[in-house]
Amino acid sequence: MHYCINPECRNRENQEDFSTCQACGTTLLIHNRYRLIKPLRPLKSLNYTDIFEVLDGETRKVMKVLKIDNPQLVKMFKREVLTLQTLNHPGIPKVESDGYFTFTPHDSSEKLHCLVMQKMEGINLEQWLLEHGSISQSIALKWLRQILEILQVIHQHHLFHRDIKPSNIILQPDGQLALIDFGTVRDISNTYLGKIATAGTSLTAETGSITIMLSGGYTPPEQINGKALPQSDFYALGRTFVHLLTGKSPVELATNPRTGKLIWHKQAPRVSQALADFIDDLMADLPADRPQNAAAIIKYLNPKGLLIKSILRFVESPKFKLTVSAFMLVIVAGFLIQLWSRPLRASYENEEGRKALMDGDLESARKKLEKAVELNPQEAKYYNDLGLTCKFQKEYVCARDNYEKSLKLANDDAYNKATTHYNLGTLNEDTRKFTEAINEYQKAINFQNNYQGEKVDIFISAANNLARLQIWQNRNNQLAIELVSPYLEKDTALISPRNQSNLYKNIGWAYLQSGQLKTAEKYLKIAITKDVDNKKAAAYCLLAKVQVLQQINSSNTLQTWQKCRNYDDDSLPEVETWQLDAAQYLNSKGKSQ
Repeated sequence: MHYCINPECRNRENQEDFSTCQACGTTLLIHNRYRLIKPLRPLKSLNYTDIFEVLDGETRKVMKVLKIDNPQLVKMFKREVLTLQTLNHPGIPKVESDGYFTFTPHDSSEKLHCLVMQKMEGINLEQWLLEHGSISQSIALKWLRQILEILQVIHQHHLFHRDIKPSNIILQPDGQLALIDFGTVRDISNTYLGKIATAGTSLTAETGSITIMLSGGYTPPEQINGKALPQSDFYALGRTFVHLLTGKSPVELATNPRTGKLIWHKQAPRVSQALADFIDDLMADLPADRPQNAAAIIKYLNPKGLLIKSILRFVESPKFKLTVSAFMLVIVAGFLIQLWSRPLRASYENEEGRKALMDGDLESARKKLEKAVELNPQEAKYYNDLGLTCKFQKEYVCARDNYEKSLKLANDDAYNKATTHYNLGTLNEDTRKFTEAINEYQKAINFQNNYQGEKVDIFISAANNLARLQIWQNRNNQLAIELVSPYLEKDTALISPRNQSNLYKNIGWAYLQSGQLKTAEKYLKIAITKDVDNKKAAAYCLLAKVQVLQQINSSNTLQTWQKCRNYDDDSLPEVETWQLDAAQYLNSKGKSQ
């Protein structure tokens, strides 16, 4: 049986030997390549998308079809395409470079958007629960680690999933888990953080241009209010494992009327108190009370780690303070505090400080980071984080002092040294010491030769800023091109979309300054397409200048200048100048609004 892709078709089932749909006349060979062999969920008109298993030659794949040509839905759909093309993990469906296309059915004006991806073989955990029942603690620990390793890759690319639940997790035949349905994925950026700071609380389709995605029982409170963060994935993950450990959906479980927390521990008698408390931490009401990142969770996912976590929780509890006078407990507590407390508390204070920094609570962040430094004064990254907080507070002497301490303690940690030199570069830019900033960015790039890991974004950020300053301050366009070009040849899966966009913007700027307008135009247009949010001003400003120099006086030029004027770009000083140019140009054309 082959299916018709046309959502308006009256009878979508066709015999395998038919080449066109017998009901509506639409071809059954989509994009000259794919045949739809069965729907993977009921074909309901209320769904925005249909999902099919398809044949690509002899290979079985999955095709998602967006049935409504709505700008916001199309934007989300394309974001899913770019995300799956960017991420590289065996637990994430792969999408080939030609995996996205549009298709118009026979006698229809409605364009369908199609995404073809790898079919993750296996059974989703919602169905697995129906067949096997609740899981044991050992399986929970193994599965938690697998999903968190996938989330670590997603979050490292400045993305978060927003729809973790059992039906979106596949248990593959080899026993490994896969995460599917990236239709709700979102990137974390300064623009997004600005939006969630002002987003409303009504349950509409969008809040401040942020789409709200809800899955009953799994969606955290802040996501319901349109203010999701990477930590929102951990809340949904905790709710998912409550379901897996109890066999009951979160909506079936009672809640504490005083705290609002799920009452579930007795429903999972095979689970230790340590693991149950650990999962409760994932489901904390406030994002700041949840773990900061996937790595911080993974390190505790073993019996010893759970014990340490329980001890730390107990040490901070009122119960411990009330019973600390007991003789044996004092001995045990003294031993544990001596062995673990200072470095672990320092790590905890640092994590809490970074959370506060992400939330914009600079005063709280500084207090916690200063406490981390006090508890463990030999950890370089604590000084780096404290310096960054001082910088945001515009206390530049404090920032510089802490960055220099971080460099002294970093030893052979090339990545931390590169990060600190990069931060010193941005500090010098803030204080208009551009020559010193250039020197610091160059030092950051130099450490890439001694770095063996895959996290290259800090080196690319340094190269981008160094190229900016070489163009803007030194008029050295050729050097800027030489700085940026090598990174354009690297594996894009290791580079965030934000940095990819900046690479193309800077090389386009350099070619513009060199008078090579066609080459500049090409790279600037790529920069715009690489920008997931499509809301960064710099590339539009530079493209507008190219169009003016090419004497293109069209509506496209006006639109480009308008986007230059209206969009934000992290308050870069050169962009502020270009936006004044945009205002003058638009006023001269009578387009001041």
